[in-house]
Amino acid sequence: MIYHIGAKDIIKGIISTGFYKPGGFINGGFIHCSTKEQVITVANRFYSDQNDLILLEIDDVKLKPNVVYENLEGGSDLFPHVYGPIPIRAITSVAMLPKEMNGFSFPQDWSSIESILTW
Repeated sequence: MIYHIGAKDIIKGIISTGFYKPGGFINGGFIHCSTKEQVITVANRFYSDQNDLILLEIDDVKLKPNVVYENLEGGSDLFPHVYGPIPIRAITSVAMLPKEMNGFSFPQDWSSIESILTW
């Protein structure tokens, strides 16, 4: 499994189109993802000033686009990058990304993407 952090409002687009392709995908050519171990570090580093974030749990085996583990910033930590849109069938679960005083924590409560239209 790999994970993608996004704004809560992306859910409606995924459900209406059947896939996820963020705006930055066109510029970079890939979708930034993280392993489970990387999620909290990424969230706290890049999203510390944001609330109402969600976490997509993605079954990378179900992805037709290539998933490449790489580091484009020169570090040694490799991140999964998805080179293509993510189909809804590959998104196994969705959760709100909990934010506390000391930063984000990994979600305990997950839902299917179809069941969260009321969020």
